[in-house]
Amino acid sequence: NGKIGGYLLAYHGKKDVYDESDLHEYGEDVIYVGDLATNQESKMAGGRLMKGFIELYKEHYIAKGDLVPVMAEFREKTSYAILQKQVKVMAKELDVDIEVEELETYKINDDTMHKVILRPKLQSNREIAA
Repeated sequence: NGKIGGYLLAYHGKKDVYDESDLHEYGEDVIYVGDLATNQESKMAGGRLMKGFIELYKEHYIAKGDLVPVMAEFREKTSYAILQKQVKVMAKELDVDIEVEELETYKINDDTMHKVILRPKLQSNREIAA
């Protein structure tokens, strides 16, 4: 209908520390999903955005043998519950196993937030040709 249903903001960066003294980034490479927002009128937008992200991640990383982890923060009552249900589906679509590593939880008002890293792992019976 010509309206934007939502957006997903993600970028490739470093997980840990930025040292201002010598202007270098240190730490593990990650794809950081900074925000995912949908229009309440677009019931399917969130799923479509995630599917698009998975397709791009597979094309630009997995297919090249670059198993860069994905880091994001999830709201317990909404996106974290969806993640728990969908992680196996995502792994199947990417043709990898996914290890979920919870870094921390914290409160924002009444919401519990989960900072998580999703680590793709080669399935034991599969090799990626680089």
